[in-house]
Amino acid sequence: MDQDLCLHQENIQQNTDQSVNLFNQKKWIEADELFTDLVQKKQNAPYSQFYKCQTLIHLNQIDKLINFVEQIQAENPYFFTQVIEHCNQELKNDSENIIILYVLHQFDESESIINEAIKLNPQFPLIQVWRCLTLISKKKYNEVIDIGQQALKEYPNSVILHHYVGISLQILSRSVEALEHFEIILQLNPNFVQIYLWKCISLETQNQYLKALCCYDLALKLDSKNSEIINQKRISLQGLNMYRKAIQIQRLAIQLGQEENFFITKFMTQAKETF
Repeated sequence: MDQDLCLHQENIQQNTDQSVNLFNQKKWIEADELFTDLVQKKQNAPYSQFYKCQTLIHLNQIDKLINFVEQIQAENPYFFTQVIEHCNQELKNDSENIIILYVLHQFDESESIINEAIKLNPQFPLIQVWRCLTLISKKKYNEVIDIGQQALKEYPNSVILHHYVGISLQILSRSVEALEHFEIILQLNPNFVQIYLWKCISLETQNQYLKALCCYDLALKLDSKNSEIINQKRISLQGLNMYRKAIQIQRLAIQLGQEENFFITKFMTQAKETF
């Protein structure tokens, strides 16, 4: 029995090592498949979950990344605590690991190392992504915009770069420019529900309530029970003086478990705290 258990654990470790090797070889699709298998079998967590997040970034699948992280948090509220413990251990082996430093919120150290890495390899796209992430975490939105837009000249189809530049622009109330980035993302990935929400907010900021309503309808076709989107939709309805419809939408959102006072101001506050 003990021998079988040892063989089983050895097999898990071999699969994990194989996944990491594929990751280090930049074979993102193959690595993601193996990490997905480990995650589904609940093996070697949170290590396998953490690396699956990284492969999704490399694969430009940011919508899947967001959903995956939300799923992990729902299943395991201690996930980030476990990741930090893992990162602290990894940092002993590699004191200049950019990803680990970011996870540990050591943004000053991370930014310094990223800048040095850019000097050595300015063409490596993920370096620019992590640079933007670090700057957003420090609320340096103007710098995110400058760096992100420069990087987009080299990588115009990078969803994550458009994502962070667009969010930074919207937080700075530059909604017309933000909207351009959200529309590009939806051209690249028309199923990115969260970006529909940001696009709607940009349209509402410009008082384009009819266009925002059409955008909400597209989002709700993808996720009909998304209470966040349903509740946000009433902002446009109120802007068009459709108060009765707005009340109906509010009641539906409450039925889906959303708090009654969840307005756009609260959403934007949470977004600023998050990013």
